[in-house]
Amino acid sequence: MDPKKKQAQNRSKKVSQDLADNAETGAINNKDIQLEVFFKQSLDGFFFMDIDTPIEWKDSVDKEEALKKFYTEQKVTKVNKAFLDQYGAKEEDIMGISPADFFLHNPQHGLEVCREILNLGHTTIITDERKIDGTQIWVEGNYFLFKNSQDQITGLFGIQRDITERKQVEVDLREREESYKELFNSISDSIYILNRDGYIIEINRGTLLMYGYSREELLGKTLSYLSPKKANDLIIVNNLLRETFTTGKTNQFDFYGLRKNNEIFPKNIIFNRGKYNGKEVVFAIGRDISDRKKAEEKLRESEERFRRIYEDAPIGIFRTTPDGKILITNPALIKMLGYDSFEELKSLDIEKQIYTHNFSRKDFIKELEKKGSLAGSEFSMKRKDGSFICVRENARVVRDSSNKILYYEGTIEDVSERKLAEEKLIASEKQLRETNMMKDKFFSIIAHDLRSPFQGLLGISSILSEEEDLTLEERVLYAKKLNEGLKTQYTLLDDLLAWSRLQRGVMEYKPEVSLPREDIEEVLNPFNTTIEKKKIVLTFVCEETLSAKYDKNMFGALIRNLISNAIKFTQDNGSIFLKAKQTDKDLIISVTDSGIGISKEDLPKLFRIDSHFVRRGTHDEGGSGLGLVLCKEFIEKHGGKMWVESEVNVGSTFSFSIPKN
Repeated sequence: MDPKKKQAQNRSKKVSQDLADNAETGAINNKDIQLEVFFKQSLDGFFFMDIDTPIEWKDSVDKEEALKKFYTEQKVTKVNKAFLDQYGAKEEDIMGISPADFFLHNPQHGLEVCREILNLGHTTIITDERKIDGTQIWVEGNYFLFKNSQDQITGLFGIQRDITERKQVEVDLREREESYKELFNSISDSIYILNRDGYIIEINRGTLLMYGYSREELLGKTLSYLSPKKANDLIIVNNLLRETFTTGKTNQFDFYGLRKNNEIFPKNIIFNRGKYNGKEVVFAIGRDISDRKKAEEKLRESEERFRRIYEDAPIGIFRTTPDGKILITNPALIKMLGYDSFEELKSLDIEKQIYTHNFSRKDFIKELEKKGSLAGSEFSMKRKDGSFICVRENARVVRDSSNKILYYEGTIEDVSERKLAEEKLIASEKQLRETNMMKDKFFSIIAHDLRSPFQGLLGISSILSEEEDLTLEERVLYAKKLNEGLKTQYTLLDDLLAWSRLQRGVMEYKPEVSLPREDIEEVLNPFNTTIEKKKIVLTFVCEETLSAKYDKNMFGALIRNLISNAIKFTQDNGSIFLKAKQTDKDLIISVTDSGIGISKEDLPKLFRIDSHFVRRGTHDEGGSGLGLVLCKEFIEKHGGKMWVESEVNVGSTFSFSIPKN
């Protein structure tokens, strides 16, 4: 144990023993004994502190040093049980400790307390202290200095009470008061408290913000101060105030307020009776309803707009009951379903007379009630005339506060044209995919056909360039083969280029009124040598006055391809019949030959780009396989058609039509 604490304890024991001895010998009177008993049994904490060397304070030259000595060297010499209980301590924990030990948690506060005691000689003060275990306690104490005959300080006597609970109550009350005050001022509505005469005795921050006045400007005023002249019936307002004050009835009314900047605005006021600072008052709560008034005006405008939208909307708007009754429909829905009036439509059975047999309203309603709303449901509806339309419906369930279904409402849009367009688009996409697949296959075939012949052509050219002992006849033969091969490849490339220009839309298309006879004869002239060589009889029938509108270049390519094929696949001494005629709408050209014909299995391959149908002619003539494909596309460019009839070993007839105009 600390020697100083032990010394203090011994001193305390000596004092107690002296008191006891004096009591036995009669050296002290009954009052002293009573005082000792009171000291021990008191509920207030008592303590004595002594200092070994008296302290000069009043005339001290160095008060800071004196304060430090008082703070650190003064020691507890006697305490009662109540004091120990306040700190949760035993006697040995307390005896001999200094004021500094009591204020380890806040030395500055301890010094200030001691300074006040020294200055005043005795004082009552509330201090924030700590128990032995560190728990916070609040202590209210009365402290007295002991002095000797030279007015020097020799010790300190204190009586203190644990006011922690009271302090906590004060803190709680203060926090609650601050909380209420903050709540009072945080409300955006204006709140002013009126006394029985109608004068304002308190206001919140919301009132200041609403009116633009300061607190001082409004206290002591009545509601008339905040009212524009002749804007409110103040007699009625005062009667309502008096009624609330005397009967406690809550009154609510609209009131026009006047801001400090002279702006007039609408507000709603509620009078309630209550108590403030123990007195009966009226709490007036005012809410700025400018936005509400504007909203009401907007609502009126909105209702008018909705009425116009409802009547003029291009889509149908409806409201129906769970049992299938039609409550409302707009004109668009009535017209959409082909009826003349709402009265005619509302008499119908929705399930049987509007929805089609492949749509179940019961299932639709079941799903609608489960989800609350459905968007984008598409199905068919029956019109008055028995025809059907495809519609898109958006619907929702409307319920009351008890969750009971009141009705269903929504919109219906006629999407028949859109559905038709979607079906066409799907078909178009399918056709496009097929076309792309055909093109892919075609390019594969073309790549092979372009590359393969060059092996033979390179072989022939190698023989001609490397074999020096070839005879003239052999050289001529190889040169002819090389020439024929190159012509075939050139034709293939030329047709491929033409087809590519068509696909990219860069081929020039200039239809003009022309005479087919003249254009066909011009195309036939270059074939005369080949026709004579194969001894083919060509017959051409066409009226001189026949005319039609077409692109001359494409028309010439058409005739050239068909005549070239007819000659290629017709044996020697065969025949070709070319005829041009005109109907009311079309120019029809047909080329008939007595050639080798085409099998039924191969006919579908003729106009397909992905099949690349190629055959050798009767004199082993080659071809590109693109001629008929180009012919078909040229004709379709003109809005015409092409067809073929053929029989193996009998011959073929290729025909096409072009609209006259």
